[in-house]
Amino acid sequence: MADPRFHAHAGPMTLAAIAAVARAGLAPEADPARSIRGVAALAEAGPDDIAFIEERRHVRSFRTTRAGACIVHPRLASAAPPGIALVLSEEPQRAFARVAAAFHPEPSPQGRIDPRACIDPAARVASGVDVG
Repeated sequence: MADPRFHAHAGPMTLAAIAAVARAGLAPEADPARSIRGVAALAEAGPDDIAFIEERRHVRSFRTTRAGACIVHPRLASAAPPGIALVLSEEPQRAFARVAAAFHPEPSPQGRIDPRACIDPAARVASGVDVG
């Protein structure tokens, strides 16, 4: 889902770790030690990915997804395809955003200054700050 040229990847993560990051629970059948490698859209996800569904209008895609895990509102959990691990959340989209941020964290500043940057001579640039 995220372009590796621009977004670092921090996976894989276990379902237990994903549930903690998402502030959600695991369905009883879900193996907390199962490893998930990345995040993806419901229609594009593969067996090593986690996706999410929040609205009933996407149930058809949910029933045919190849995702290994899915963050889902409990009211839609019964529509899950066999074998998918469910992470249960009252706010699936928000939970998915947290998980996506954990898989693709913001890079830390490295103290680099682009040679094309225009910096006022009177400016004070702290150490460890990137200037683009």
